[in-house]
Amino acid sequence: MSLLHLVPAEILTHIAVFLACDDPYSPPTDLLALQATHPDLHLSLNCHINPAVWAAAFRFRFDHLAVLRRNFRPNGRDYYDQLRQYTETLAAVRRLDANPDEEAIRTIYVMLLDNNGKNRSQLERAGVDAFLHHYLTTRFWLGAEEHDGWPIESAENVYILWALWLVTTPEKLALEPTAERERIVALLLPYVLNPYRYCQAEAPPCHFVCPLPASPRQISPVSVPSAHGPYPVYADPGRLVALPYFGSMPAFAPPPITPAAKLLYFARRETIPFNIPPHLPRTRAEAPASTEPRPVQEDFVEVNAHRGAAPPPSITWDWVEGCKRVNGIRDDTLADHSVFWDSDYWRRRLCGNAWLQSPKWRPGRVYEPGCMDGLWQGRLAVRAFSS
Repeated sequence: MSLLHLVPAEILTHIAVFLACDDPYSPPTDLLALQATHPDLHLSLNCHINPAVWAAAFRFRFDHLAVLRRNFRPNGRDYYDQLRQYTETLAAVRRLDANPDEEAIRTIYVMLLDNNGKNRSQLERAGVDAFLHHYLTTRFWLGAEEHDGWPIESAENVYILWALWLVTTPEKLALEPTAERERIVALLLPYVLNPYRYCQAEAPPCHFVCPLPASPRQISPVSVPSAHGPYPVYADPGRLVALPYFGSMPAFAPPPITPAAKLLYFARRETIPFNIPPHLPRTRAEAPASTEPRPVQEDFVEVNAHRGAAPPPSITWDWVEGCKRVNGIRDDTLADHSVFWDSDYWRRRLCGNAWLQSPKWRPGRVYEPGCMDGLWQGRLAVRAFSS
């Protein structure tokens, strides 16, 4: 009979942590095997009695700085629950689950909002690109026949598009075959050309004050009928769900779908630069005097250099070197890159019901003042039809 259960608690914890932090890309199966060898070990390695082991197992594999900064300090049970949830989600990604549930797809999105390198590396190692692409090309338009042929705004579709954007990189766009790029563009086109059919923001821009009035004596939000349905479209408060998140169950709502569709669409359109007409003057200084503004080659060069849908930074983790990589370059700083997505996270937590009064103490900002400052530049892509 093994006497391992008689080992002092400090040494046992050290052994358990060593087993839990062996292979970053697999569940802590060796730790579970150790826990199953004896009733005393099963008890002493319990997440309540020995939280350090499960906290180490989670932090070795996944990111945790975002939850510490935004919310609270999880305990051992919280880390254990989240470890199970993330492990099950990665398993669904690996097997290209033909019918993934909303929770699995939502978990991918939340992992990317919390990413500081490890979450994204785990997802990419599991094959998240293939998983998202498979869903987009096989299930994205399900239910369209019940909505006059238009794709629906399901929570699954929303999280798929946002997750696709969060893992998009210039390198992936450059390697995407032309036929596949055009296929994806066609799938996204309804959300881009007719965004007014869908919820475009947490509250329509015609309202300047939130929460929206609900009293009959006040001006209530009213949509007018149109050929494409009611306009403007208000986000349904019923979208709010309880999110299993480190032992808590906060309210969480999906983001609007059209911004993600536009980002994915224009990121692909911008891979093909505008042709520069050779007959135009080379620079503005060389252009002849005119009372009308006319483009020059320099204008086309400037437009081609601008990216209205520049992919977000790629933050991954190198377990061999023990460091982050930002766009493939080693980064030894202690920067918490998940800060970039704080406003997106808090909008999902606080802006799911535009009729609900915000808490007096708001735990995070849903908008950073000044983030929309700068020069405005864009492009218009019009689909051409031939007879």
